[in-house]
Amino acid sequence: TTMAKRWLRPKGYDEVTYIDQFDAIALGELPAPESEHVTSHAAAAKRTLDEVIIAGLEGTAYIGEDGTTAVDLGASQKVAADYVTSGSAANSGLTLAKLTKAKYILDKNEVEADGRYFVHSAKQLSDLLVNVVEIKSSDYNNVKALVDGVVNRFMGFEFVMTELLTLDSSTDVRTCIAYQKEGIALGISQDKTVKIDIRADLNHTVQIRTVLMIGATRLEEERVVLVYCDESP
Repeated sequence: TTMAKRWLRPKGYDEVTYIDQFDAIALGELPAPESEHVTSHAAAAKRTLDEVIIAGLEGTAYIGEDGTTAVDLGASQKVAADYVTSGSAANSGLTLAKLTKAKYILDKNEVEADGRYFVHSAKQLSDLLVNVVEIKSSDYNNVKALVDGVVNRFMGFEFVMTELLTLDSSTDVRTCIAYQKEGIALGISQDKTVKIDIRADLNHTVQIRTVLMIGATRLEEERVVLVYCDESP
C-alpha cells in the first residue's frame, strides 16, 4: 500500500561553557557556579526546541522516496498582513478579522477543534489588548485579559507568546502561527544530555556541555495557518 510520508532530519546541537578555577572569586559567583550555568543551558535547550518546532511549522516539508520533493504552505493557508474583511486593504497588526480568518481556514479544512494553538509575539498581544474590544469583554472571553494583561484562550485557540517567531526586518512583518497539534511532528534522536567534567588539558577548567539531537516537520498543511502581522510603530 502506498503511504504518504514526511521526511524528518534531526540535527545535533552542542553548547559548551567553561568555568575557570578563579571565576567563583573574580566574578563573585556562588561557590558552585555550575548550577547557574546548568540552568542556563536548560533554558537554551528549551529555546532551541521552540525554534526547531517553529521552523518545522512554517518552513518547507519534504516528501518522496529520497526526501527531495519540497512541500510549502499554499496561499490558502496564509492570512496576509493587509487582510481586512471589508474596505481597502492595509497592513495591520493582529486583528480580530485575522484571528477569525485563521479559525475559518482550519474549520474549512475540518481540523479538530481540540488542540489548537496560536503562537504570537508580545506586539500581537499588545494589539489585541489595545485595539480589539471583544478580547477585553467577558461576553467574548472568559479570561479577563485586562486584569492580568494576558490572553490565555480565545476563539478556540490556546495562546502562546514567544519572541522567537520569524520577523522580516525589512518590512517589520512578524509570522504568527495558528496550528492544530497533530500538524507537527517532533523527532528526538537524542534527548538533552548534560555532562560536567574537569578538563585537565585546560588547566583543570570545569566544562559544562549540553547536547541534543532533534528535528521537526509539518505533517499536514491543512492544520497550519500562517498569520502575518505588521509590527511597525
